Amino acid sequence: MMAIPAFTLARRLRAGETVFSGWCSLPYPIVAETLGREGFATVTLEAQHGLWDIGALLTGIAAVRQGGAAAVEGGIAAQYAPSWRRACLNDQVGRE
Repeated sequence: MMAIPAFTLARRLRAGETVFSGWCSLPYPIVAETLGREGFATVTLEAQHGLWDIGALLTGIAAVRQGGAAAVEGGIAAQYAPSWRRACLNDQVGRE
């Protein structure tokens, strides 16, 4: 089994780097994973105006990580589950 690369997003942001994010409104984890494999540091799963729901987001976040990028959720978690979103972000930053 392939090892998942270490998180680098928080370190890169602290260093003042420009970080590009792939944008994914389609609720298909394989699309999100592919964006992560294409070299984007982050992949934004657009749930506010896209088609992602909470169940798909959970799978999508795992797929983005498998692709080597950090997942950023845009929309639904902030509205319906702010503590869940904070926990995901804290977990990503905490691994630095």
